[in-house]
Amino acid sequence: MLTLQRVVLVCLAFNLIGGASFCAASSGDFKAIDVPIPGVISTVANGINAQGDIVGEYQDSLGSFHGFLMSRGNFVSINVPGAIFTEALGINERGDIVGDYSNGPFMRHGFLLSGGAFTTIDPPESNSTTATGISPEGDIVGYYNDNNGGHGFLLSHATFIPIDVPGASATLAWGTSPQGSIVGPYPDSNFRVHSYLLSKGTFMNIDVLGSDFTEAREINARGEIVGDYFDNHGEHGFLLSAGNLETIDVPGASTTAVVGINAEGDIVGWYIDSHGEHGFLLSKKSRPS
Repeated sequence: MLTLQRVVLVCLAFNLIGGASFCAASSGDFKAIDVPIPGVISTVANGINAQGDIVGEYQDSLGSFHGFLMSRGNFVSINVPGAIFTEALGINERGDIVGDYSNGPFMRHGFLLSGGAFTTIDPPESNSTTATGISPEGDIVGYYNDNNGGHGFLLSHATFIPIDVPGASATLAWGTSPQGSIVGPYPDSNFRVHSYLLSKGTFMNIDVLGSDFTEAREINARGEIVGDYFDNHGEHGFLLSAGNLETIDVPGASTTAVVGINAEGDIVGWYIDSHGEHGFLLSKKSRPS
């Protein structure tokens, strides 16, 4: 039986196409990530594996969205054949990539890219699906909509398992750890957005104190959780580690969101400054201890 516990956290701190080198400009301890294609409007980094491979999405000069993989200094675009929209959201240690794509208005499908082949991921009765995370063992999490609303899901051994926080108006699953813990956000009946940790059948609520919007995005093997939250000063990233919550803000940015963390503690996400929207990498070794 799934049960719900509540914890309030206090903020303490602060077809694959082509190949090329990628842009990475240092900003303090952060490295900005911008896809090196002329006319790219924005870049978002969404996931990172233990080897340091990064996946995300970018918008081109025509306004179209594409996924990308940055690995060992090389950049590769990811486009599901026939799709008008592709975004890459998670990557595991085997190099398997998950995300979503659209081949028509108002409809999204999840995908798995493994061994160069795309597989569509749609739970039964789904009318829109996004695959957000994948564990080293190949378990996939995400969320979908059906006629009864929005649900998270776990896809394990070819079986879809719905995830619904008790009392929530909808549930999203964003990240999963090797131990099988799952994190994600959910809205309540008053439209406040909370997050949860699902571990061994029990939901634990996660809220940043003073925020009406807390979104947990990923959890690694050490149980470290990253995400973002809103307060009166805007949107900030966060890292929850060993019971301590640290705010993460890229210097000079008006908005920061943390989306992924790997087993080593390296963090990726995106930020907005006066020059636009960029991905970023914050490595474990450059973070204050």
